Amino acid sequence: MASNHSIIKIEATNELIGDPMEIKLFNFGKFTLNQSPADPDAIFSFESARGHQGTVYRRYEFESELQRMSVIAKSSLTQTFHVYAKGSPEMMLNVMKSSSVPKNYNEMLKEYASHGFRVLTVASKSVNEEEMKSLSR
Repeated sequence: MASNHSIIKIEATNELIGDPMEIKLFNFGKFTLNQSPADPDAIFSFESARGHQGTVYRRYEFESELQRMSVIAKSSLTQTFHVYAKGSPEMMLNVMKSSSVPKNYNEMLKEYASHGFRVLTVASKSVNEEEMKSLSR
């Protein structure tokens, strides 16, 4: 969740603006946002309180028609590019490999929704640098 968001930092005050849930998750993880990353090809970078760093290279904003957003990011831990996507549980089922969906997916969704929780599904996929440069949404 440190990479897949549309949060913006107001430099003068260090205030984060954006979706309140995204801000809560970002702050909960004790991340800091850097909107001027060292890599000129990057959009932003982030760092955890433990020193874990990540860099986001592509961001595909949330679209209500698609009910999802995604980013392509690289972690300092693995140096591997990943696509991270989040969205409505129903729509994410259309983009995930069926073999990767937990067997109790629908039951858990019903359980959380019945308690009034806002439920998002998160998925990821490794990609190489060539794929990263050529991928479209």
